[in-house]
Amino acid sequence: MSELGEALALSAALPEIQRQQLQRLIPLLKRIAISQLADAADAIEQYRELTFDSLMRVHGKKVRIAVWHEVDRRCQHKQYAIGNTTRARIGNIGDAEWTEAWIA
Repeated sequence: MSELGEALALSAALPEIQRQQLQRLIPLLKRIAISQLADAADAIEQYRELTFDSLMRVHGKKVRIAVWHEVDRRCQHKQYAIGNTTRARIGNIGDAEWTEAWIA
């Protein structure tokens, strides 16, 4: 089968695959709290995706990341930005540089 034939076959199968996945998802959604369902719906409506980042934005929360380094035996910000990780600290005592992230 040629690439075009495979692409056409996959395209024709997509509605059925989507229907199967929706049938699988609906019973699972009934187990989730209504507030979480509302958050998921808001995230999809506002951001066209259901990711950790879109759920955080629905709540108005942001994840901040700071990169620290040592200058003259003092800790200073090297970089500070909004990122996409959860609470974390990457680095060990004595490292020349480390990363810290938190939900703001």
